[in-house]
Amino acid sequence: MSGPSLPLRAMVELANFIGRRTEGYAVPFLATVLQEHGILDGMSRLNALAGLMTAAEQDLGERDAHLLVGFASLFNACEFCSVGHVYAAALAEFDETGGVFPIDEADVRRWLDKRDHEVLGEAEARLAPKRYADSRRWLRRLYELKSGDAATDSVDRLLVRIVAAYDWLNFCSVTPDDEEHVPPLSKRAKDTKLIERYRAARHGDGAFSIPGKKLELR
Repeated sequence: MSGPSLPLRAMVELANFIGRRTEGYAVPFLATVLQEHGILDGMSRLNALAGLMTAAEQDLGERDAHLLVGFASLFNACEFCSVGHVYAAALAEFDETGGVFPIDEADVRRWLDKRDHEVLGEAEARLAPKRYADSRRWLRRLYELKSGDAATDSVDRLLVRIVAAYDWLNFCSVTPDDEEHVPPLSKRAKDTKLIERYRAARHGDGAFSIPGKKLELR
């Protein structure tokens, strides 16, 4: 596939400028989506994806919606979406409760090269406390539905939609290069004071403690 045309590049630049101003982050694979599907169809699909995210937050809560989207992407080995959505889940937990969520963005980076069932086992162990019972159950169902189980209720059907949507998106969002500075993929990306407080609570030194890397938020 040839590179994006000049009009498409201009549109992507404009869309990402607006995204940075309104959401706090840009989408590095937007050009790939629009080049693959065309501008109208690509934007329509992305708008539908945003609607699905809204529905998931309403039905599952903000934290667990982002957790599940993050794991749907992790099972597809998409670093940007998995790290960004789990980061958003952790921020939501911190902002709403003052507590540090037992799974964070650094865990996701370490899990990218593991088998799905290994990741699921480690995540379920982290979510063992009773207050995370729903999170643990829904994550297990996400894995089972992605593995071929049939949906049996409304939550299952929502999870199937998440799996299908991110199977589609991650086809365009998986890149060969590491994304060192992945933002939280939620409305909280603009809240720099919240991010600083979360970072201090999580890591103590204002930096991500990841083996071989020290990643500062920009």
